[in-house]
Amino acid sequence: MPSIAPITATWSVFFTIYYIILFAHIGLARTSTSILLGDGSVEIVVAQANGKNEDEIERLRKDHMKVQGAMRAHGNFQEYVPLSFILILLCELSDVPSQAIHAFLAVLLISRIAHAHFGLLKSPGISVGREVGVVGTMIVMVVAGVWAAVNGIKELQAR
Repeated sequence: MPSIAPITATWSVFFTIYYIILFAHIGLARTSTSILLGDGSVEIVVAQANGKNEDEIERLRKDHMKVQGAMRAHGNFQEYVPLSFILILLCELSDVPSQAIHAFLAVLLISRIAHAHFGLLKSPGISVGREVGVVGTMIVMVVAGVWAAVNGIKELQAR
């Protein structure tokens, strides 16, 4: 059975493994905080309304940030990787050099790991990991998107 996009197909396993790791982080965060539904923000409001002490409210805030960080790391992966993968796949199918396809996929994976593991899972605020992740992902999307579009236009003109 011939493969029409062997590079993207091969790299897909690494993205799948990382997606599962991010999914597992949510489960671990939920288990360690006992926040089994949502992100814990409701628990904070209820504790404040019931006059809980500041130590308890601070613990709930930390739990909330832990679960929310895991959820956003997973969510950001879901938001950007599928479109990026489609653009890269279009590049591979339109005979973009294999080195470029490997570079797109490597930068995308490194960017997503930086964004999650050295960004959102460490701190909810601005961080180098998040900045690297955003910039790397956007570069891949823009370059792959333009390259795929240019190749598509050339193909249309050749018909």
